[in-house]
Amino acid sequence: ESNVNIGNMKVRRDKSKGEASMIIETDEIVSTDVLEKIKNLDEMIFVIEIKPVKENGNVQ
Repeated sequence: ESNVNIGNMKVRRDKSKGEASMIIETDEIVSTDVLEKIKNLDEMIFVIEIKPVKENGNVQ
């Protein structure tokens, strides 16, 4: 729907039937609109965006 390419995704949970965490790495910066859609999903507790780290103008 939003044409976001997922480069990497990790999912884990601490215990059986416990809360799960998911880390998604995308190929490009995700738009504010897409982040809001994710944050508004009933299943989401919280969403954190981490901007890419740049060194000498290049994404590391």
